[in-house]
Amino acid sequence: MIQGLQFVPPVLVPSLGNVSVAEMTLPGGEWNWQAFETLLPCDVLLRIAAAKAPCISDYVGWECNVDSRFSVRSAYMVRWGISIDQSSNIWTVIHKFQGLPPIKVFLWLVCRNKLMANAKRV
Repeated sequence: MIQGLQFVPPVLVPSLGNVSVAEMTLPGGEWNWQAFETLLPCDVLLRIAAAKAPCISDYVGWECNVDSRFSVRSAYMVRWGISIDQSSNIWTVIHKFQGLPPIKVFLWLVCRNKLMANAKRV
């Protein structure tokens, strides 16, 4: 647990349904108290009052990619347990390699599993 932060149990309010946090704020970045102040208990309202309203809108994103966009590559990396850092390091090393260009291409082919082996040729 991070020091200074405490777990706040979720509060289920059936009348709110699937409402995003962005729908509970005003364009100026303040909480829209009229939308939910009658629906929540006082202690929850005090916790909300202590938190600053977000200034960005909610969106659905793929957490396994830096830009939150889904890609087949990122899904493949998650599936096989490859972290983006590991993959990025390999390509950075190849990119910065100071040898002959054919060796750089060879390293790239090895890392992509694209070398034509005798078994694949037949």
